[in-house]
Order: sequence, then C-alpha cells, then structure tokens
Amino acid sequence: MSNFVKINSAFPIAATTGALIRAFNLRNVQVPDTRKQDYDTTKNAQAFRQGDAPIRTSALGTPVFADVTLKGGSYIDNITLKEVTFPDIQFDAVLMTVDFTSRIVKTEIQGRNGTVKEYIGQDDAKVSIQGVICGYNGHYPALEISQLNDWCLAPITKGAVSTFLQNLGIQSLVVEDYSFPQAAGGYSYQTFSINCISDIPVELKITN
Repeated sequence: MSNFVKINSAFPIAATTGALIRAFNLRNVQVPDTRKQDYDTTKNAQAFRQGDAPIRTSALGTPVFADVTLKGGSYIDNITLKEVTFPDIQFDAVLMTVDFTSRIVKTEIQGRNGTVKEYIGQDDAKVSIQGVICGYNGHYPALEISQLNDWCLAPITKGAVSTFLQNLGIQSLVVEDYSFPQAAGGYSYQTFSINCISDIPVELKITN
C-alpha cells in the first residue's frame, strides 16, 4: 500500500494538511499556514511593512539587502613587467564575518595576581567572505570563477564596497587565503570562501 498522498488543489488547506499528517504519521509536526505572513503584498510583492528598503533586485527578482562589490584594479607583474588588470566583481548574496582583535601587552609582576595590561591598539580585522557563483542551468561558471581567482591573486590591497563592511569602517582588503571546494552533483554552481584582513591605505605626502 502506497503512503503517497495526491494533493488536489480543490481540497481545503486544513483537509490537505490533515491527510499528510495521517499518511506520514506526523503527530508532533505543526504545519503553519503560509497564507499568514508579515509581508505587504498589496502594493508590491517585494515591499516590507517594516525594515529597510532593498538596494535592488537580483537576477531572480528577489530583493537584495546586503551585497558586496570587489573592486578591480591593476598592478605591474614582477616577472613580465607588464600591467595586469582585473575587473569589478559584484555578488548579490554573500555571507561575511568580521572579527576584531585588540593588541594588548600583558606584563607579569611578581607577587601580583593577574597581569598588567597595556593597550596598544586595534589589530587588523579578519574578514571572511563566503558565497556561491551560479551559472546557467547545466553550464559551469568558468569565466566568473576565473575573474574571482584573478582578483584574489592580485598582490595588492583591493577595495571592497559593501554597506556591511563600510558600517564597520572597512574599505580595503588583503587576501590571505581562499578556496573553491567542489560539491557532489554541483556542476552549474561553485562555492567559494575568501579570508582577508583589513588594510588602511598609506598616503605619501611629497614636499619640496
């Protein structure tokens, strides 16, 4: 006897939910009514009753609230002595983690419990960027991955434009390491992880 339940769109929601609970013995599972939601769909399908307005919409039509643009640039290759350029790269959906560490000198004093702390300053912030590069259905995003690899390989300080990072006072990044792991069955997308540290551009003032 089959345990599959054919859902008819003419059935009421409560009847369909009850049939699923009985068929699969889901006694402790609560199925919320998705028709009750906090989004205002009367004016715009992407408008919210509360909160910030989206920056723009993604390729799928979903609202984008936090994005990052890895700024392009150029540098002189040490071997070929030729100028190498790399373009801007924009990601609509990424997860970023920023860790701050203070530099403190701890001095031990004989006969005193604990240590004497001397605050030196803030260390470089550690920024982790994780995301997914999606290609068309059945196509590997080779060009986008190659551009991101060129951005990471550039041996210079690179800019990053993001409301999340700028709100924390971070505008420039130096890449420490990055990875492109493969996923079983994931051919048309590529996950990536980039570990960076923040940098403050040094301005040189030339006086006569």
